[in-house]
Amino acid sequence: MLAPGIRAIRNYKGLQSFRNSMLAHYNRSKIGEFRPYWEVIERRKFPKTTYDIDFILDLITGIGNKIYQRHAEDIVPAFRKMEMERIDSIKKSSHIENYIKKKEDYLSKKKEIVKEIINREMEPMRERIQKEHEELVRKYNQVKEYWESDMEPSEIMKRVDFTEGEIEQIIEELEAEKIGMVKG
Repeated sequence: MLAPGIRAIRNYKGLQSFRNSMLAHYNRSKIGEFRPYWEVIERRKFPKTTYDIDFILDLITGIGNKIYQRHAEDIVPAFRKMEMERIDSIKKSSHIENYIKKKEDYLSKKKEIVKEIINREMEPMRERIQKEHEELVRKYNQVKEYWESDMEPSEIMKRVDFTEGEIEQIIEELEAEKIGMVKG
């Protein structure tokens, strides 16, 4: 009674190839080498029209109904057991989800504490860098003011505690700026 329906399904060789290459032996040949599923199913027959697809679905439904009718006394307890296992897994998954949520909360709090510690440790460094920057800007402005008043670099060095090289570099930058302003 089931054989004609099974034979009709087996006519679509692509279904069996797809099952083997995608589900059972994902992208592997019989000897275990990589073989992409699209190469395996490339020239196989598949249901292409809605009629073909509906026909196969009707056959599968009919076959399933016949199997159920013949073996109901075995199938019903198995389905009940599967349903109980599904319910148990849902209950267990909620425990796992709660555990994961607690871990995420813990890690989030830990991350915030680490950020606070880093910020607390970095604050003195930021303040020191800010002060150094302000001091450099102050000295640079002094050198610029003295240079604009045509004071000699040796005289500028006496008044500002930069090294000779630092003052010369600032003066070169100021001269380049002045030349750029004249040209522009």
